[in-house]
Amino acid sequence: MRQSPASPQLRVASRLPRGVIAAVLLLVLSISASACGSSTPTTTTSTTAPSLPSPAEQAATLKGKNEYRRLVIHAAEGFADATRALQTALNHHDHETAVKQWAKAQASFDALRPALLGGPAASAAYDGLVADFAPGEQPVGLHEVERGLFTGHDELALRAAPALAQAGPAVVIGLYRTIVQPSGVATKQVEQLGFFMDHVIAQHQEAFSHLDQIDISAIVGSVRDGFAAIATLGNLVDPTLTATTETDLKSLEALAHAISPGTKNDEISPQQWRGLSEAASRLQVDFGQLGGELSGFTSGRSYA
Repeated sequence: MRQSPASPQLRVASRLPRGVIAAVLLLVLSISASACGSSTPTTTTSTTAPSLPSPAEQAATLKGKNEYRRLVIHAAEGFADATRALQTALNHHDHETAVKQWAKAQASFDALRPALLGGPAASAAYDGLVADFAPGEQPVGLHEVERGLFTGHDELALRAAPALAQAGPAVVIGLYRTIVQPSGVATKQVEQLGFFMDHVIAQHQEAFSHLDQIDISAIVGSVRDGFAAIATLGNLVDPTLTATTETDLKSLEALAHAISPGTKNDEISPQQWRGLSEAASRLQVDFGQLGGELSGFTSGRSYA
């Protein structure tokens, strides 16, 4: 595979704060490593694809890989556009527009988060919780913007926004290198749903706006898109499991769609939170099993 030229990354990175440079470099290196293969979570079963997949399976495998790459790039471009618009709105003291662009940036980051293989260190510069920064350390990222916008201190948001706007193009460049095979796409949904249960359902994310509905909608939507990327291959390999996964996904979507945009956390009933958690847990198991069934289906020289 021909590598992208390094010079655009270097030109963008040279203008970034040191902490953001480190996060972007970790992002790019970790994505490059994924091109060599993706790990299988302990929840998956391991099966072996046929030594010579059918033409339909080959086409579906390539479709899954390409569709997931397209989804990740689209989310990264949305993040870059929203953070740039956020900074512009704050520069013009347009609070209402700044809030809207912050929400768009947060939703876009939720969708691309699984591609950041470096874990918390890769995303802290963009999405680290304010409470997680050490005493005396200046918080950065989307949640520092959130703190400013929702506590009457837009100057905090204005201070944090430029680093996000400058990092946006580098995030796009890094994610253009995304190569994830169908089994890995299923694994990404397991990880995404784990984050959903551990952080969003626990209401840890939006501590100042109390608008975790943004994360609920964005993450459930990204899981739907991830499933759509691999559903064709899933239906060829294990149609029963794929149908079960889709049924459980629809249940989670129905619960997420019942929560209107702008709904505060305390307006979501305990029964709704519990329902979201239970539906996400079932779906996580489905994707773990589906990842195992798709293991071994890879596009590349094995199909030549």
